[in-house]
Amino acid sequence: MRLLFIKLLHIGDSLLMTPTCSAVKKIMPNAEIFVVVRKGSEEILDGCDCISRVISYTPIEYDNRNIKTFLNDLNNIKELRRYTFDYIFELTDKSRARWLSFFLKGRIKVADGTNINLNPIWKLVFNDILVFDQTLTYTVEKDYRIIKKYFPVPESPPTLQYSQDKALPIFDNIINNDIVVIRLATRWRSKEWPLENWVKLSLWLLNIFDYIIINTSNNSAEIEKAKLLQEEIGKQCIYAKNGMSFSELAYLLYHAKLYIGVDTVTTHLSAACGCPTVAFYGMSDDRVYGPWKVKNKVIAMPNRNLNQAFKTFETNDYMTGISVDKAKADISDLLCELKQLR
Repeated sequence: MRLLFIKLLHIGDSLLMTPTCSAVKKIMPNAEIFVVVRKGSEEILDGCDCISRVISYTPIEYDNRNIKTFLNDLNNIKELRRYTFDYIFELTDKSRARWLSFFLKGRIKVADGTNINLNPIWKLVFNDILVFDQTLTYTVEKDYRIIKKYFPVPESPPTLQYSQDKALPIFDNIINNDIVVIRLATRWRSKEWPLENWVKLSLWLLNIFDYIIINTSNNSAEIEKAKLLQEEIGKQCIYAKNGMSFSELAYLLYHAKLYIGVDTVTTHLSAACGCPTVAFYGMSDDRVYGPWKVKNKVIAMPNRNLNQAFKTFETNDYMTGISVDKAKADISDLLCELKQLR
């Protein structure tokens, strides 16, 4: 059995697809599972052992699109066309992914859809189009419901997948201490909690933990924020000066007592590693993108209007509305809950 999953969305969306892939692999151990993801999302799937092959596809809005990226995508299509897939599952709900499905060879092609007014041409391409209402449907469950129609998988999706065997050691000199991993920012301004709030929260956290480790990518703006926070907090607050890979972050999360961060892929990686997770949610809906099957606490502004939130990409008002005292109280609640479970 050979299956192809296509999901040309963000990095976190790729990780949120892993319960679907692992559930299929569990009932069909010999299945070959191929996935096509947006370029830049490949690394997060290194920890998912059930996937046989990952192929990247250049985003249409990619600033550096040129003849080279076009030819690379064309070569990837040619490579995929070497195979006839038993099932092709298009999980992106975008026309570009549907066209990719069109060019590939599959005995059964299934598309995801939130648009009930799809062009009739797609009914000729796909054997099945599963239309649904995205509202309050968790992303993991959205993907999973498709394979549930075709395979005898369990009723509920499993956890997110990132194997501890794929984690790479970092900061081994402090790893046996009580550590908390934090993520200050992402590329979305609307998900940014003020740095002065992080300073106050971090000083409070050092009454509970031995070290704070700041996770960043190799983005210079993120690294600069980490540097500023370290200057305010001192030597018990550390970060990797060149950024951190997902495999290195996974190593920390498998050892950390707690993860605290904004809504981004690292929050989902924390859940995949089974680390208790505290996540700040501003404009995004935790009922759709919240931490999956891990002990967690979502911190959000009281009475936020989620219908309006997705229209506020240029402002972080939904984050600045979260006070430091609220964050402390919510984190304390989760820590008490974790203590009672021991």
